[in-house]
Amino acid sequence: DRQAAGWVQIEDVKETGYRVQPGFSGTPVWDDALEGVVGMVVAAEARPEIKAAFTIPTDVLLASWPEMDQLASLPCPYQGLRAFQQQHASYFFGREGFADQLVRAVLEQPLTAVVGPSGSGKSSVVFAGLLPRLRQEENWVIVSCRPGREPFQELATSLIPSLELQMSETDQLIERNKLARALRLGEVHLPEVVERILGKQAEVSRLLLMCDQFEELYTLGQDAEERTRYLDELLQAVAGLSHHQPPEFSLVLTLRADFFGHASSYRPFADALQDSILILGP
Repeated sequence: DRQAAGWVQIEDVKETGYRVQPGFSGTPVWDDALEGVVGMVVAAEARPEIKAAFTIPTDVLLASWPEMDQLASLPCPYQGLRAFQQQHASYFFGREGFADQLVRAVLEQPLTAVVGPSGSGKSSVVFAGLLPRLRQEENWVIVSCRPGREPFQELATSLIPSLELQMSETDQLIERNKLARALRLGEVHLPEVVERILGKQAEVSRLLLMCDQFEELYTLGQDAEERTRYLDELLQAVAGLSHHQPPEFSLVLTLRADFFGHASSYRPFADALQDSILILGP
């Protein structure tokens, strides 16, 4: 706890280990539970049999040095198990070569599949590596979704905000359900929706659909017939909107390598993937 001077007393209660002694002054004190620096060593107990010392707590240090306070308040760039997103692009690094390759692929072809083992950073390289670069061109509509348990519902949810620009959120929810049903039943097809979106915004000429965690189509989706319908809709957009150069529509998906067998088990989809795969290593 804090002492009268505002210092915090620390003790080494282990049988082994070094005690704080003269020369340690100024070193940071790290807290494993908080995963951060909680203070700076300032003094030590002179009696060798007592492993006690004192630190100046971090809040006192920051209050006395405003410049450090500004640095300490910056967001931590480490995302842990979460994927990097577009807002993290400024401190996403280490995948520049792959991101360059991915950008070229998306600019030149209508389908690109980023395939790699779990935890290799497939989502991160798309969201923080690819999408920020495409947004700089200002002629893209970018929508993203995950298949989830109801792939058509998720697809409609991602498309409606770009399709119905002036609607309230409540109206968009209603239209989302209508669009999902129409896509599922084949009453409306994805190429029609894409062309309608592009026709509504004069300044854009291309639409990118990012399907993240594509393996959810096999892990969460239980209806094989609906899965095939969903794949057919994606393939119809890839084939039907690729006659322009560059293509009006680009589909990017991320897929765990151990689910590639599932994805290639449907022959039309396997054929489309032949020249569209980028392998992301660890």
